[in-house]
Amino acid sequence: MIFGASILTIIGIVIASGQLAGASDIAQSASATEMVTVQAGDSLWSLATKAVLTGDPRDTVQRIRELNGIEGSVIAIGDRLVVPVDPSAR
Repeated sequence: MIFGASILTIIGIVIASGQLAGASDIAQSASATEMVTVQAGDSLWSLATKAVLTGDPRDTVQRIRELNGIEGSVIAIGDRLVVPVDPSAR
């Protein structure tokens, strides 16, 4: 009985530490942003590809939309947008 409880405790600790480590990675990537002023010729796609994030730029475009409350894809010169950045690229 004690052996079984010990095993369950160890498994719980391992699972919890893995989830906490993953949560810190997500929080770090979610919080790494910078403010960008939209210039002539900029689009959500061009801003996403400049953001230096790995993976699919469509995911970064979606993140830019979420960070700035943008529903479509229209941005205007002079708009100030929060853009995610890769913290390791700084």
